[in-house]
Formats: sequence, structure tokens, C-alpha cells
Amino acid sequence: MHRRIHLIALSTVGLLVSLLVAPATASAVGTSIVPTHLPYPSTGTTAIGTGIDGTNQNAQLTETLPAAVARSWRNAPPTCPQSNGMTASTISVTKTFTIVDETGYQCSYVSAYLTTTGALQWRKRYHLAFSATVTDGKVFVLHDLPDTGGSRVDALSARTGGVLWSAQQGISADQRESVGSGLVARSSSVLSAATGKPAFDLGMRFGEHGQTLISGGRLYLAGDGGVQAFDTRGKQVWATRYPAGGYGYSANVNGSMPSLHEGLLYTPGTVTTVFGAKTGRIVRTLPPSATSWAFDGRVGFATTTGTAAVPATGGASGTPAVPATLRAFDLTSGKVLWTRALPLVGGSGQAPSEASAAPVVANGIVWLAHTADSGSPTGILAVDERTGAVRNSIVDACSAGGGTGNLVVAQHRLFVSTGCGVQSYVPSR
Repeated sequence: MHRRIHLIALSTVGLLVSLLVAPATASAVGTSIVPTHLPYPSTGTTAIGTGIDGTNQNAQLTETLPAAVARSWRNAPPTCPQSNGMTASTISVTKTFTIVDETGYQCSYVSAYLTTTGALQWRKRYHLAFSATVTDGKVFVLHDLPDTGGSRVDALSARTGGVLWSAQQGISADQRESVGSGLVARSSSVLSAATGKPAFDLGMRFGEHGQTLISGGRLYLAGDGGVQAFDTRGKQVWATRYPAGGYGYSANVNGSMPSLHEGLLYTPGTVTTVFGAKTGRIVRTLPPSATSWAFDGRVGFATTTGTAAVPATGGASGTPAVPATLRAFDLTSGKVLWTRALPLVGGSGQAPSEASAAPVVANGIVWLAHTADSGSPTGILAVDERTGAVRNSIVDACSAGGGTGNLVVAQHRLFVSTGCGVQSYVPSR
């Protein structure tokens, strides 16, 4: 779950003004970035695990969405009792449906909307649903069992929402599931995606927990002490420890998922450790990212968290707020190509606005959603991939709670989680 700074008081007017002001000028502008505009798998990422069109697992495709966009449809389920809003955990977009897991207080809904109009097609209620992963015409919903404290995975029909199978998977729901190659994996437990029956259990060498990613006929398990790779029958292919100080799962406080890009596996932790996906050899290390990485060719995009201002008290000097940032890296050298500071918010800019989801790269633009806390509007930045310059800055008027679900660029639309439901955008006229 994304870590947020909860502000004691925020002026709504001050917040909106702060978000509308363009962030600080990008530094260390890189002139070597050339947007590739290539479709997956030549570019893009499988970082999020929720799926633009299934097996690509939210791969960033070649899209023609410009920086200038206008609001299209918005939809949301009923507000849960005693809840001040609904926020999306996952957003998945197919050609026909936009399928969203939305959660409030003690209540969740998985909803399917028409991608073109936002009209509701079906909806299913859960006590707490943690994610909804879409692939091959199925929606795999990870949810809790309030009576026992365990968790289950339901496979639903993407077309109707009907339950195809339901199976218990694990005793808790603190790790996201990954789907691919006919398997549903979460931590050490692996099920058949067709039937829900147990396929095999993974032998965990590097701790009791880990994040999984299935791609290219391999299942990767990033644990506390290292990473293991398995084939689709559960046989270990390689196992490699992190470098000294590169702790993984327990240090991954923001829930970032592993990413696969151009044959390299990027694993979050105290540092980002980059493995050769086939061999398990450590290729390099990069700085950590507060969210999953985004990619385009030789360039990676990572985020940092900020810190709130500390006022001066009792004769002690205070400290100013430090903004969160979006940074572009040369993935080979690790050099920072440019840095974009996110807005500081509040009456006098006392707190940072944080990235609320991993960036998405499309058509030479890096899209980023950001918000300050659960009572703040959602801001959206369109940043020039080559220079870090802001091409567009949008404030969603909803202030019922900041969204935490992933961004999606698909079907020539942008989809963003807000506290008032999923908001879609289309090219502006």
C-alpha cells in the first residue's frame, strides 16, 4: 500500500493553487533521450501486474494520446458505510471493458465499465478486495476472508462477472498476485489459472514472503534476501542473493512490484537490483524508486518521496519541506538525465505531493498522478520524456480522497484513480 503523509490541516484553495502552479524547472536536462514509440515487448514494462490487455501486464504500448486531454467519463460504485470515498486499487483496460477494484471502509467492489462510455456492465461486492488482475477473458480477484483471516482468489468472467472458480491462496493478502503462462502466483503458492487447483508450491530460499512476476514463461519471486526464477512447472532455474545492503521485500514499504524490461529484471528494495532475467546475474544496481519503474528503451523513470516541513519551535530552527520527484535515468550508466520536482502543497507549501502510482510512458510523454493525502485532490502531470518539462498539469476537483490505483494509457485514453471513482480522459479538441 502506498505510504502517504497525512496532513493535519490543508487549505482547499491553497492546495488547488499550489497544484496548478507548474513544478520547479527540471534539472540536468538530458538531450540523449529519443522516444521509441515501439510496442511491447520492444519497449514498455510489466511492472504493475494488472494488465492493459491481459498478458502484457500493463505494458506501456505505442499510443497516440497527446499531452492535451479533456475529461471524459467518470464512474464509481456506491460509497461504503462510514467511508468518505472510494479509491481504486487496480485499473485494467481491455478493448471493451475497464475493470476496476475500488475500496472504501470495510467494503470493496469490482466493477466492469464500457471503455468507451463508462456505462456499468456488472459489479460484484466483497468485504475487502485487494486487486483485480485481468487476462485471457478472466478477472482474478484477490480478497480477504473476514471470518477466518485468510484470503481467496476468485476467477470471474470478464464479460459477465460470473464466478468461474474460487480457491483459497495463502493466509494473508499482503502480496499481490501475478498471472501469466496459465498460472496464478502469490508468494510461494501457485494455482492453475484454468481451474484454481494447486499447481505447485515454490521453495522459498530468501525469506517467508515475496512479490511474484510471471512473464516470458518464467516465474520470478523477489524475496527479502534475493530473487529466484522458476519455470512453469515449478523447477528452480536460478537463485541469486541481493548485493550487500540490497534488502528486498521487507524494505519495499511502498509495495512496488518487480519490473521486466528488455531482458532485465528490476527488483525493488533498499536499492533497485537489476538481474539478467535468463541467468540471474546481477547486472547493476540503481537508486530505489517509491513506485514501480517505467521504461522506454535505454531510459528508466523512477520516483522519490518527499518530506513535510518542520516548523521552528522552542528556539530550534525548522526545516523546509522537500518535494517528491520524478527522475529519468540512463539505465546503463545510472546517470540522472533530468529531475522534475512535484508540487509542494498547503497554505505555504509545507508538505509534498507524492506520486500515487507508477509513471506511465506513452507517445513521448511521462504521465504521473500525485496527491498529498486522503483528503486532497488528485493532480496529473504530463511531462516531456526528453527534457522533463511539464506539458500539461491537471487538477481533478474531487477531494473525497486521493486515488492510489495505477495509471493506464490505453485505447487512446488516460485512466486515473481519484477519490470519486475512475476518471477517464480523451484527446482535447
